[in-house]
Amino acid sequence: MGVTSNVTMGPLPAHRVRENERELQAVAEAFLAALQREARAKPGLFDVMALHIGRSPCDKLGESAPAEHAYWAGKGRRYFVDVPVNLVYHALGVVMEWYMRRQVRRDLREVG
Repeated sequence: MGVTSNVTMGPLPAHRVRENERELQAVAEAFLAALQREARAKPGLFDVMALHIGRSPCDKLGESAPAEHAYWAGKGRRYFVDVPVNLVYHALGVVMEWYMRRQVRRDLREVG
């Protein structure tokens, strides 16, 4: 697990508590605004890359990850939900997905 430490932390200083509360309030307000927004936000590059990297092994690992394989089988979407995706982001994601699938195939051949 993790490394244990003999150092004990006391209560946070008041300025750190106020800073944490401000940050929590800002995040909560942003989350609420996103929930109340009429249209879905367009995904950024990181979001699109995470999608492609996450789904890349699903077709090759169908037997060991049947739920993921079934979920992604036949999905023609460019993102988790139907929203416009920047074509450059999508193209980069497709290249990354191709590369990751190639790595999975290579790893599976080595394992047997």
